[in-house]
Amino acid sequence: MAPIVCDLCSKHQGSDVHDLKKAASIHHEIWQEHERERVESLTEGYEAKLREREVEIERLRQELNERPVQVVEKWVDADVLEEAHEFARRAYASREHALRQLCPIHMNHHEL
Repeated sequence: MAPIVCDLCSKHQGSDVHDLKKAASIHHEIWQEHERERVESLTEGYEAKLREREVEIERLRQELNERPVQVVEKWVDADVLEEAHEFARRAYASREHALRQLCPIHMNHHEL
């Protein structure tokens, strides 16, 4: 009779039903143990990563809570800040007006 080949062993040299059932039972136990160890390893790794992330999240929360709140508004008076924004707006408007005036002059100067 030809040898019976299984996934876990290279060859079984017996064709007795009792031997095959015994080998299948042993293979099943080996597979269960292997899967249990694999699941435990994955679970331990996942729990370790989860703990690391929780520590990192707590550290970041603490850092965020310790930061000064709205530093710009705390150190710069709101009126000064509004004045700077208005100055920038007027500067942009002035630049736009100057370019509008220069465009026709440029066109007239280079007219053919």
